[in-house]
Amino acid sequence: MTTKLEPLREAHWPVLNTFTLPFEQEKYTTLPIDLESPLTDGIHPIVIVAEEPVGFFLLHDTERVASYTAADDALLLSMFSITHSAQGNGHAKAALRQLPTYVRAHFPHKHEVVLSVNLKNEAAFSLYQTVGFVDTGRSNRWPHRSATHHVASGISSPGNNPYTAVSVSRNPSADKSSFRSIPSN
Repeated sequence: MTTKLEPLREAHWPVLNTFTLPFEQEKYTTLPIDLESPLTDGIHPIVIVAEEPVGFFLLHDTERVASYTAADDALLLSMFSITHSAQGNGHAKAALRQLPTYVRAHFPHKHEVVLSVNLKNEAAFSLYQTVGFVDTGRSNRWPHRSATHHVASGISSPGNNPYTAVSVSRNPSADKSSFRSIPSN
């Protein structure tokens, strides 16, 4: 089964509105049905499709990105999730491996994707490491969140491996790790 990324279309909503997550995952993300409407300019909803929608995330091209990186050519990835019934089938890895190509096609002026992950979310932390996101070592604690988040960055490249392979270190006293993805040579 092929997994692909698509900009959100009205036709996706009937399935997106049925998405569920296990209780222990609900605290780490927001389901598509709970999105504020309308979305702010510069926020781009992306659907992960495998015959039908199986996942969802947002790419931010807003001032919010500056909270994660000083790079002017970065996007922020947020709300990444795979509906419970589709988890464990490789859709998350496939989607994140396609992200550099998707960004190059839809945001040609952007060369970096950053995200923030709660370190208590072991599955997400492992996933981002597996697909090559690099822990920046930067921790953020936002007033509206109870946990510290680490920032990460992914580096997109034209080769098969979309991210530069760099080891990720975790600060066990922090609750969140940030990652970043940056184009490699």
